[in-house]
Amino acid sequence: ITYALYLIVGLSVMILITMILFFRVRKLAAVLLIPYLAWSIFAAYLNYEILELNPEADGAETTGAVQRIEV
Repeated sequence: ITYALYLIVGLSVMILITMILFFRVRKLAAVLLIPYLAWSIFAAYLNYEILELNPEADGAETTGAVQRIEV
């Protein structure tokens, strides 16, 4: 989940850069990307909240417990 958060943040930055470059050429093209930017920021926020509320969902072993089987 941590890597997904980094990926979504990177995607949001790239969308913002694309919007800036599109704004120079055609303003309407940049304005039409606003919902996409908003959606990606919302997805990043959801991902962050899931990571904060459920830290073991990251896949990393946090307890250090060892499974022991007695015969």
